Amino acid sequence: MKRKPPEDMRLRPAKFEFDPKKAYTSDQLAEIGAISLRWNQIEAHIDFVGSFILFNKLPFWLIVSTGKVLATLES
Repeated sequence: MKRKPPEDMRLRPAKFEFDPKKAYTSDQLAEIGAISLRWNQIEAHIDFVGSFILFNKLPFWLIVSTGKVLATLES
């Protein structure tokens, strides 16, 4: 069973604005820019940690395990 759409909302082609400067206010653009800068920083940190774990000269599990062993021996 289909509902009848309201009279003021007939099926019309959607109007999209492809220029972001026209589609958003300057405050909204500033917020989008701040979010994208923060996301780039987070992504850079994730890349750094991932590269440290994957491409270190010593395997990461060896560093962690020897660190735990040395910590228990010193106590």
